[in-house]
Amino acid sequence: MVVLAIVAIAGVLRLAWIIYARTEPLWFFDPWNYDRLAAALADGKGYVNEAGQPTAYYPPGYPAVLGAVYWLVGHRPVAGEALNVALGALTAGLVYWIGSRAFGKTAGLLAALAFAVFPSHILYTSQLHSEVMFTVAYLLALGLLLAAPQPIRLGRRGVPFWLLAGLAIGVASLMRPAALSLLAVVPFAMRPRGAPWATAARGTLLVALAAALVLTPWVTRNAARMNVTAISTNAGLDFWIGNHEGASGGWGMPTADAFPRISTDLQEQERHDYHRGLDLGWRFIREQPLEALALLPSKAYHLYANDAEAVTTTETWGHTIFLSEGGRRVLRGLTDGFYYFVLAGAAAGLLLPPAASQDRSRGWWLLLAALGSWTLVHLVYFGEPRFHLPVTPVMAVLAAPSWMWTAALLRRPILSRWRTLRPPAASKVDRAEAL
Repeated sequence: MVVLAIVAIAGVLRLAWIIYARTEPLWFFDPWNYDRLAAALADGKGYVNEAGQPTAYYPPGYPAVLGAVYWLVGHRPVAGEALNVALGALTAGLVYWIGSRAFGKTAGLLAALAFAVFPSHILYTSQLHSEVMFTVAYLLALGLLLAAPQPIRLGRRGVPFWLLAGLAIGVASLMRPAALSLLAVVPFAMRPRGAPWATAARGTLLVALAAALVLTPWVTRNAARMNVTAISTNAGLDFWIGNHEGASGGWGMPTADAFPRISTDLQEQERHDYHRGLDLGWRFIREQPLEALALLPSKAYHLYANDAEAVTTTETWGHTIFLSEGGRRVLRGLTDGFYYFVLAGAAAGLLLPPAASQDRSRGWWLLLAALGSWTLVHLVYFGEPRFHLPVTPVMAVLAAPSWMWTAALLRRPILSRWRTLRPPAASKVDRAEAL
């Protein structure tokens, strides 16, 4: 019942926000492009650009689902916002599932509640960005890895489960290719419980093959129609943005004419920009390796520095103003404040679980590997605050043990608080649930 109440809180807060917010998918910005692609799919035109030519600039997963919604109810962006409300409530349940599997029921409830009221996740509900839907897919894949049968086996019971995890990773990667970073997490789902390296390697290969099964048709289509072997052609541009002389580590073009318009054919331009971006990025890394390495801390900073960008994007970067100046300032402070609270709890939680109980080590390693692999992907490209949104629920789960420890510490008599700083031991119930 408590879980259902938290799911309801998540849904109500998000519903209230889309009723209040006045976010619109305006030309040029990502939500407008997702809306346009979805409308074209709903009308039977295929996955095409403004000129009606095949495109692969944006991954197809989110536009495909949004297009299915438009096909059912008509081209109404508010339907996409309503979908985000439902997905946000569902995500709260997924966070509870992951948290309870990793650290027990109490931790799961705390993490789910934190997600339910997480300001930036609520703000993105009114936007037709891919973040809300991708977060669901990413957490589902991560949860399937965490809930894999124990002890580790690749027999009749284990194979279908690992295949399902691989399929989930493939689906998530069709929304954002960064989900492929979860393939690096698979060995951590097996090794901490003593699986031989050979078994871990076979399991990782099995998951990768299942993900490839999902991705191959789309990549084949891009190779045949776009002459690009990739999930999305914006990978070239993004790689170049993060790797050029004078790069900040965040978003930013080096020169206005770095990608000159070479053709009125948008498809041809898209292919050119993809290959040109990869070439420019690799050239910078080869010719200036020390400068490229020096950019890594800046990329990490831009990725995790703040959460208040959600306030900027909800007003379409200043083009759909509906907040007062004071309200915007308060909302930015609230968004950043809650994010830093969770981030600090996650940092503390990284130290607590192994000391608290060896029974919790598998979930701890798995979540740490997810954060690490997600960070590494963006060190290759560039950092931007909204890119960390899908892993903030992971932070909340990691933070839950530290919140439990702090609460237990505060309940002790004042003098006894200084006698020990050992984390509380897991209860029998929570230990059984974590297994």
